[in-house]
Amino acid sequence: MKFIGRAAFILMIGSWVPVAACTPQGSTSEQAASEQAAYSQAVAAVEAGIEEAAALFAQGKYEDAVVTLSQTLSVSEAQLGEGPYTALVLTDLGLNQASSGKFSDAQESYLRALAIHDRLRSRGTTRDVKSELVLLNNLGLFYLNTGRPEQAQQYVGL
Repeated sequence: MKFIGRAAFILMIGSWVPVAACTPQGSTSEQAASEQAAYSQAVAAVEAGIEEAAALFAQGKYEDAVVTLSQTLSVSEAQLGEGPYTALVLTDLGLNQASSGKFSDAQESYLRALAIHDRLRSRGTTRDVKSELVLLNNLGLFYLNTGRPEQAQQYVGL
């Protein structure tokens, strides 16, 4: 099954959250510098994983992209916590899972990403609106492509 939302995955690569918006708040300058360095390394690792998965996606290697994104998700959750990067990885993971026929896994990934965006919004925390819109689009198209137009309607405004 071909998914219409594939182009949205590629768009997400350019929708990174500014590092300054999510940097840890340290109590000392030395501690803050150390935390900033660790944060920057984690962000770089997550971005590299997403870019590698995008290249695999473009080649039609969805299963390989799922493996890469699963590893990237582990890094993001462990080192960056539940924030915009983790939601971004989950969105990309959902698209690759759907493209490889793992519909139940894809729905779970999309809904986890949506829950993160909802929590960030409710706390007034910095979030990546562009990535959230891509997620909503992908989730709506997922439901539409899997024969659930009623559920799709709440995400794509049919």
